Amino acid sequence: MKAKIILIISIDTECDKGPAWKIKKPMSFDNIIHGIPKYLNPLFEKYNIRPSYLLSPEVMQNAQCVDLFKSLTNAELGTHLHGEFIEPQADWEAGRTKTPQLAYDSNVEKEKLKNLTNLFESKFNYAPKSFRAGRWGISKNTLPFLEELGYTVDSSVCSFRTHTFKQGKVNFWGAPLQPYHPSTQDFRKKGKMKILEVPATLGNPHLMKWPRPILRKLDDNSKWHKKILGKLGKSSKITWFRPWKSNAKEMINLADSFVKNYSNSVHSTVLNMMFHSNEILAGTSPYAQTEIEVKSYFESLDTLFDYLYGHFEMSSLGLSDVQS
Repeated sequence: MKAKIILIISIDTECDKGPAWKIKKPMSFDNIIHGIPKYLNPLFEKYNIRPSYLLSPEVMQNAQCVDLFKSLTNAELGTHLHGEFIEPQADWEAGRTKTPQLAYDSNVEKEKLKNLTNLFESKFNYAPKSFRAGRWGISKNTLPFLEELGYTVDSSVCSFRTHTFKQGKVNFWGAPLQPYHPSTQDFRKKGKMKILEVPATLGNPHLMKWPRPILRKLDDNSKWHKKILGKLGKSSKITWFRPWKSNAKEMINLADSFVKNYSNSVHSTVLNMMFHSNEILAGTSPYAQTEIEVKSYFESLDTLFDYLYGHFEMSSLGLSDVQS
């Protein structure tokens, strides 16, 4: 009997950017208007994949982008906050979307989330259910605010990563690797919030087996776990389930590790791949700069999807379709 996998593709959907994630001027959306129909739609249709597009504010304020997303028949639409492009304190002349949510006063963050949600509703005539913070920069208030606004799923956690900003730090080490209801006191712990956290998939086959209370004592600068694994002859590398960051073989090996650790006769293993929409077109992100690199990017995805559908009982869901 094949193990069961739920595959989620959650895409941070943004304007075109360049080296160092600088915003193209004048602002453009080629990655969405041309890249999605040319590259993503055919691949997703081939494997019957239901992607989740998490829309940044500037995307929803572009009529062509809105029309394209309205035309999709098998996709979930949610929201993605880059605070530079939504009031209060918007900065439409920003060169980069670099401000994390945790940098905002709680009232400002709440109003930005509220305005983002209202913008989505005004464009699509229904309320969004799924969300991801820009740069993974959630604050201690983000999840309660999302609950108040009616969101059912967040995907702002990436275990085994620490994100450090000049305004503060978010440490995701020790967070669960499968969907969970977080604690209001510490989103890395299971609790009783209504909102479901669906973390991005990344990990290490050895560290995945360590107790979470121990992992919560670590961060990206910790060294002792590397020394322990090194003495055992094992790698401490953290692998992303994500194209460009990892090749097809690395993603396949990580998927196999997750299935080994989390699959059983009752529960499916959830794999949540994230990437940015602007990665899929040459020259619209710091990543692929040529058609050859774009081709390689999509060949790795095709190889991965072919493997997953051949070796496991697969289903593809949107973020808000996932159940705890």
